[in-house]
Amino acid sequence: MATFPHEYKSTMSKIVISIDGYDYDVTSWRNHHPGGVELLDQMHEQDATDTFYALHSKEAIAKLSKMAKTPTDMKKMKWVVTPAAQAFREFRKKLEKEGYFDRNWLIEAIQIAAVIGFVVVGTLIARTWPILASFLIGVGLQQAGWVGHDFGHGRGTMCKYLNLVMSSTLLGFSSGWWSHKHNTHHCFPNRYEVDVDIHNEPIIHLWFPKDGEDIWYRKYQHLYYPIAYSFLHASWRIQSIIFVIGSGEWPERILIFIGYCWYLSLPFYVFAGSLLIGGFLVAIVVTCNH
Repeated sequence: MATFPHEYKSTMSKIVISIDGYDYDVTSWRNHHPGGVELLDQMHEQDATDTFYALHSKEAIAKLSKMAKTPTDMKKMKWVVTPAAQAFREFRKKLEKEGYFDRNWLIEAIQIAAVIGFVVVGTLIARTWPILASFLIGVGLQQAGWVGHDFGHGRGTMCKYLNLVMSSTLLGFSSGWWSHKHNTHHCFPNRYEVDVDIHNEPIIHLWFPKDGEDIWYRKYQHLYYPIAYSFLHASWRIQSIIFVIGSGEWPERILIFIGYCWYLSLPFYVFAGSLLIGGFLVAIVVTCNH
């Protein structure tokens, strides 16, 4: 099962990945990898071209060009580059050249303003209109999650800081924990014991249990899963707290603490209600399309 970056211990003596047809020995770099050692271990002797360009900044790409490299022996590769994959790479380069990956900061500003508006109004009416406040803050948390998600995938210093504000302060999520979990999900979607997003057992099973290990209530999970998934935000908050306690990331600790000072100042029923509403809205979207 995948773990937090500071908990994972690599047992591999050497890690070599292939990018653009060249091998790179990243053994000495693995302990400094922002995405964690585990991700590099999973990529050992595999083609990491698409993953690298999808998750790294222009600065990181420039550093790659200065690293020692050797031509990849394709016969030893565990992951064959198919014609479809090669066609995708060419298509992606075309879209990037035509500006489809350029950010529109006006739209970003409107999205951020909407999130802050929901949260501020909900906070102001928390004691007079608690039900409406719970809904507004819950929707605000859901939208903060999506905006923070986009900034987490974004590149550059501005995206990094805005992700911290959206995710750590409003949601109580650690961006370091999220990047490790979510990037692993994108690199190895739905891979058993690697993608933690599919491991919600014993409450929810997203695959058939092994023969002889089935449980009686699994056949009813289509009825109770909306209730279970409403606790998604609460679960992610707990995981983030565990992560920052062990990671030593003081900026995240401070921002998460500031966020809880606001969140816990709300009436308990608004705090709990918005947490469940936000978790439910995010979970229903995620589970239905993933």
